[in-house]
Amino acid sequence: MRRFVVGLTMLAGLSGSSQAGAQYSVTFIPSVIGATVASMAAYEEACQSGKGGKEKVTERERAKVDLAFKVYLERAAAAGAADTTPAYTKKVKLQSWSRDGSAGAAGAVDDPLARALAAAGTAGASLHAEGFILSGDRTAALGTWRVTGPAANGDATLGWYKVLFRYEYFAGGPMEWKLQRLELTSGATAPAAPATFCHTPGDVQAYLAAAEQAKARRAQRKAEREARQAAEAAGR
Repeated sequence: MRRFVVGLTMLAGLSGSSQAGAQYSVTFIPSVIGATVASMAAYEEACQSGKGGKEKVTERERAKVDLAFKVYLERAAAAGAADTTPAYTKKVKLQSWSRDGSAGAAGAVDDPLARALAAAGTAGASLHAEGFILSGDRTAALGTWRVTGPAANGDATLGWYKVLFRYEYFAGGPMEWKLQRLELTSGATAPAAPATFCHTPGDVQAYLAAAEQAKARRAQRKAEREARQAAEAAGR
């Protein structure tokens, strides 16, 4: 009720004088725009600097990402060339699948790890969630999973998944996590652990490297300026 009364008072004051209303608009709108732009810039700088998201948010989104990955695994377990596109982003140009460095197609994958995971009993393998990073803007996620087994084989590491996900919706549907890129590698050698990123993997590292280079250039210019000033002072 208090906000409503205040709002009516402001409207009455503005309608009482068109000149006052115009002045209010001229001063108010630029200040709001300026504050919004400054806030966005501060957010982007923090994001690009790798200043992380909330842990609870990351945990919640990881559970959703796990479900999205499960859709892929269930479809990839089919014999022969399996169509996993329902698990992928609708943007076909972004869909990427590879096995041991060789590119394949999401619509026809040959995934021995998924088939091993689907096998029953002691012949089956086990999936272990390893690294996980939620992007600073919360529209992407990068995770790694290790596949071991079967138990009869001493639970040796059979291979790894490294998967990039994107958060999207189409045709007014709900927001969903979908695969964008999947890299399957055989053997025990682990892929590089997911690193903090803002929008796309690697962007935080590139931003920090560029910031360090800019800092070094500023320091060099300052040293050169001080050297010139010292030389000029000595020549007087």
